[in-house]
Amino acid sequence: MSATPERSPTRPDLAGRLWRSATRRVMSLKGAGMVLGILVDILVAARLGTTGTTDALVIALSVPLFVDTVTRESSNFSLVPIFIRHRSSEGPDGYQRFVSGLLNLGLLAGLVLMVGVELLAPLVIRLLGPGLPAAAHREGVDMLRIAAPMLVFAPAITLQGVLLDSRRSFTYTALRNAVAPGVVIVVLGLAWSSARAALWVAGGYSLGFLLYFLIMFAGARAAGHRHGWTVRPTLRDLADVRGAIGWPTLGFVVRQGSRFVERMLASLVAPGGVAAFYFAFRLFSASQTLVGSTVATTGLPTLSTLYARGESRLLGRSLESRILITLAITVPAAALVLVFHDPIVGLLYHRGAFGARSVQRTGRLLYWFGWGIVFLSLATVLQSALYACGSYRLVFRNMLVTSVLNAGLAWWLSRGLGLSGIAIAETVTAAVTTLNAVLLVRLAGLPVPWVSRRR
Repeated sequence: MSATPERSPTRPDLAGRLWRSATRRVMSLKGAGMVLGILVDILVAARLGTTGTTDALVIALSVPLFVDTVTRESSNFSLVPIFIRHRSSEGPDGYQRFVSGLLNLGLLAGLVLMVGVELLAPLVIRLLGPGLPAAAHREGVDMLRIAAPMLVFAPAITLQGVLLDSRRSFTYTALRNAVAPGVVIVVLGLAWSSARAALWVAGGYSLGFLLYFLIMFAGARAAGHRHGWTVRPTLRDLADVRGAIGWPTLGFVVRQGSRFVERMLASLVAPGGVAAFYFAFRLFSASQTLVGSTVATTGLPTLSTLYARGESRLLGRSLESRILITLAITVPAAALVLVFHDPIVGLLYHRGAFGARSVQRTGRLLYWFGWGIVFLSLATVLQSALYACGSYRLVFRNMLVTSVLNAGLAWWLSRGLGLSGIAIAETVTAAVTTLNAVLLVRLAGLPVPWVSRRR
């Protein structure tokens, strides 16, 4: 199996240029994916508006996307160091077996999840959308069953992404946010005049996940992996992986679970509340996807290597440079949103069934989200340092504390402020997550940028 040459992080000039080049490339690809994702939102808003059908679509898609997000976020950072260690300590055959076993297990787990969701779809929609009208509930059940095949591919896609990220091959994984939206755009365009356009959107996501799985499989082969479909993971492999992803997975389950709480509360506030909150939140989280996640993902292999070598000074400088890049991009973005929230929403969504009232409601939510844009990306970058040193329990602690805070604040503030209260709770939570991450980096024994230098 061919291997990508390791780049020595002890040569900061060369490593810095390589890292900046990779970051720009990945950020460009993720930016393209973000544009396609927003275009999907624009088309859905224009076709469906902020209605009960849109609420049902958002809730139905949130279930497979929840699994996708949890597996991606908990495994991507925590498993990269594990894959790097296995590649360096085992021969080519052993590494092939290790990767194949995990991929096969991921596909099997996804299949089991899909069957469970198909059977329990009515109950799931009832629990997640208690405020949905009866007609919207029935639509949501149909959409969830059509979108359920996404669950088969989500875990395997994540593992393939870890394989490629561990080899510093970021291009394929950067396409994750582009392929499914691209397919949905084509499908929705073909079904635009259909009375069941929302069902076509759900089916487009399932088809998009299948296509991306095949793309990632081709990328893994290009990186030298030859898959064995009959290979099973050993108990040692499972123990190794469980030790790495156990705490982060619990953390992301709790954190993403708070998203369900937000949508449940939004469904009770007003008809179309879930859709308005979703459209605003998508713009808010775009900064984390484009900036925070990109900076953290491309920097994690270097941070992991520096920690393994005990080069704490270089690790601190590396983390500092990533924080500066994040600030340089997100601060102007936050200012832009705070000043032009209504024009941004109007420019993107004000067409078709998405009228002036929907623009006003969504713009107000985006304003409150704007205050948390910087914190959302910084938290991701800071937590990548915890992943690099294997402090998974600290990551879980941060997510648990902030998720409980978010759910409690969202419930309390929504009683008096409605949808705006849920958005304010999210912003406050992002700030607390960032501050807590700084403390945990210090607790893990890692150098805190600027603070450690002054000492």
